[in-house]
Amino acid sequence: MTADLLKSTYLNSYNQKDMIHPLLLTDGYKVDHRRQYPENTSLVYSNWTPRKSRIEGIEHVVFFGLQYFIKKYILEEFEQNFFSQPKEAVIASYKRRIDSYLGENSVGVEHIAALHDLGYIPMVFFWLTNYYETLLSTTV
Repeated sequence: MTADLLKSTYLNSYNQKDMIHPLLLTDGYKVDHRRQYPENTSLVYSNWTPRKSRIEGIEHVVFFGLQYFIKKYILEEFEQNFFSQPKEAVIASYKRRIDSYLGENSVGVEHIAALHDLGYIPMVFFWLTNYYETLLSTTV
């Protein structure tokens, strides 16, 4: 498949004009944290705790919206805008954005290809745990 055909296939496959690849919904510095974990890491556990209320005079925080977040982003966004799309197009899109941001081949795409091949979000892709922190803290 040529680069133009890949780009065309990828862009034409979406109904939304301004769709963002779900693996790009994170802080830029987190895209390669997977290589900072010890070899053979298989599970990462994160505790999401708000540091403080953002409202003056309010000392407590009530957390709600996790079910919405899981349904919207982890299930729907990944299914619609990642797993349901052609693997070559997804990888080309991810590679183009990350190469533009961090430099050519600085992160690689093998982990993205492996996730796409699997077809769902499993626990074994430990590096996804902290990918979600950025989106979770800005959405919920």
